[in-house]
Amino acid sequence: PPPADEMSPWTDSDVQEATLQVLDGFGEKLDERVLQTTDLIVSGSEVRRLEVMKLRDRYGPGANCQSPLVGKLRSGFLDNDAWALEAMHTEEVGGKPRSYFQLMRAGPRETLFFDPKDS
Repeated sequence: PPPADEMSPWTDSDVQEATLQVLDGFGEKLDERVLQTTDLIVSGSEVRRLEVMKLRDRYGPGANCQSPLVGKLRSGFLDNDAWALEAMHTEEVGGKPRSYFQLMRAGPRETLFFDPKDS
């Protein structure tokens, strides 16, 4: 990914391997076509990914212990590529494009930096 302070301007282009389905009020498909960025965001807007500091980057490899939640979760674990993006819209705010923020998703990870027994 680009550095956290680098911005990625959106242009009007196709979103690879994605489609837009238009459904009526009964769920019947009215139309289907290739999804374009302008279906999601105002042209000229940008997405800023805010990287988080990881403990291992500052303090070394750590314990790398398996989470005590292994086998106990119904929804599973998140990996280090699990990102959440602020809700986007195609309405211009004040007539200008805007910035949206992408943050790492919070949630359980399968490998922990520290051993929970030591805390």
